[in-house]
Amino acid sequence: MIKYKLMWTSNNHGMFYHDAYFYQVYKKGLIKKYLGFQEKNIMCIYRDKMYSFYLDMEELSSLHTKIKEFYFSPCFDNYINDVKHEINQFKRIRNTDIDSLTLHELKEILKNLIAQYESVAALYCVSESYYADFLAKDYNVSTNSILFHKLPTILKAEIIWIKMCLRDKLDVKLIDKYLVMYGYLFNSFNYEIDRKTLIDRYKNTDKKKLIERLDQLESFSKQDIKYSCQIVDRLSTISYYRMELRPIWMQYSYLIDKILKKLYPNIDYINYTVEEILMERFGDDDRDVFYYFSNDSGERLYYNNTYIEKENMDSHSELVGQFGFGKDFSGMALVAETPEIDLQVLKEGIILIIPQLTYSYVPLLDKISGIIVDEGGITSHANIIARELNINIVVGTVYGTKVIKTNDFLSIDMESLKIKIHNS
Repeated sequence: MIKYKLMWTSNNHGMFYHDAYFYQVYKKGLIKKYLGFQEKNIMCIYRDKMYSFYLDMEELSSLHTKIKEFYFSPCFDNYINDVKHEINQFKRIRNTDIDSLTLHELKEILKNLIAQYESVAALYCVSESYYADFLAKDYNVSTNSILFHKLPTILKAEIIWIKMCLRDKLDVKLIDKYLVMYGYLFNSFNYEIDRKTLIDRYKNTDKKKLIERLDQLESFSKQDIKYSCQIVDRLSTISYYRMELRPIWMQYSYLIDKILKKLYPNIDYINYTVEEILMERFGDDDRDVFYYFSNDSGERLYYNNTYIEKENMDSHSELVGQFGFGKDFSGMALVAETPEIDLQVLKEGIILIIPQLTYSYVPLLDKISGIIVDEGGITSHANIIARELNINIVVGTVYGTKVIKTNDFLSIDMESLKIKIHNS
């Protein structure tokens, strides 16, 4: 019997987005196109508004040699060229004016956006940390070794944001210009940022800490980087492009969601597959209860109400991360499964517990003493961003947001990456 390991959970996916992101990617062999192989055994569950992704760890371990071969082969260079192409494609699409299109035009652009979404999802899957982590551990590569020749867009945007916050008076025109340039970094299908949100964050900004952060970011952007070996070069390259791909993937989901809301305002479309939506085949069956897909049998995804017993996570008094940055830290936990949290509860020294570090969280980080993230590995956004902002972090806990509760006291040992939980 296959033993699946939970890789990550998220409340940011529904059936439609799973179908576009994973099912189509695996069914069409889009990962194999780049890596030369892809896993045969995966499992995804959607239940109680929570989406979970599992891999067969024995199979993944057996692909260890092939993963290494990919990083040192011409396939890697071809992959990077395709990523660059998708980034250029996105620049032409990202400011699409959905409101000016007819229903017929919306249906046509929906097909194109779904195809683009699948393509970017495949490229993003190839950059996943569970591939890169094998190499990082083989060659003993640390978070500090991952450096970029160019500053990723997400960090450029952070520099501009800090400079706006440090002005004597807030310029609303600059805020609007910032949203035009970098709004896509924030927006996804379940989260959208606007001028008011940014102004509220501006008012709650610690100026002293922002000056320190700006110095760190600007000194990094002026570094003359020389890689110590080819594997560090490759891991740094894929980390950079992973950071560029993430907001593109999220913006496609944001645009798709806007179109679906206009086309089908009375249908809970997130519970349907891509194929069903494009063919307007909407049934009456309830799909909120349970959703399961495994392609080890090569069968079509299916829906039913079968119950799979959840792991008992109540007894955890300790978690272990995969990678991290910083020194030992401790403090009270604040679990924030979305960035939409009351800034008043973000007290000095708090430890933020999140499923994944998206750009929407970044303006919240000036008060905290550390971050614990469910997802991530050596090349993950969270790991790299925290390092550049000099914030303590542990990534890859998988269960952090489920096991840790707000107001639990945490103590983290960075050598072992163990997180001790003292329940409130």
